[in-house]
Amino acid sequence: DDGVNWIEQIDIPDSFASVSKVLWFRIQSPTDLYIQYESQEGHHNISYTSDSGQSWQTVYDGGIYDNTLRSFAVSNAAPNTMYVGTTTSIYKTTDHGQSWEQVGSFPVWSLSLHPTDPNILFAGNYRTRDGGITWELIINPNVWIGALSTSESDPNVVYVSSYAYEDGIGRTID
Repeated sequence: DDGVNWIEQIDIPDSFASVSKVLWFRIQSPTDLYIQYESQEGHHNISYTSDSGQSWQTVYDGGIYDNTLRSFAVSNAAPNTMYVGTTTSIYKTTDHGQSWEQVGSFPVWSLSLHPTDPNILFAGNYRTRDGGITWELIINPNVWIGALSTSESDPNVVYVSSYAYEDGIGRTID
């Protein structure tokens, strides 16, 4: 019906009683879903379901870190690899959230992963090609980047939203 009618597919379970609001979500497959939510305590967490919401696993507990989660990216090529961007840092896991390491120490509002290489990440004004070991500045640091998106069909094409672009969207093809 072209999106006219909607039905509730996934109910937030009772075990998420501390959820204040769902902030973001990412669909990996018809049954795999990540949600970023804010707890009643103000922590930004990420949980994951692989069975359409029947069970959930917390993969990022924002209460562990003294900052606010702003964005997350999950690799299609390596599903256990995930990055989170916060108000102060970037963290990476390669074991689906069992452990996290800090790979960047700058604030990030948006992340975008290369569709086939989990080591290539755009994070705000920066890019890494080695999983966060080194970073290169690719956009003027005085330009605030609100959103990033890498083309699935051509990963050389990246779009950004920013007040710096007259029409609100910038694009690079390299």
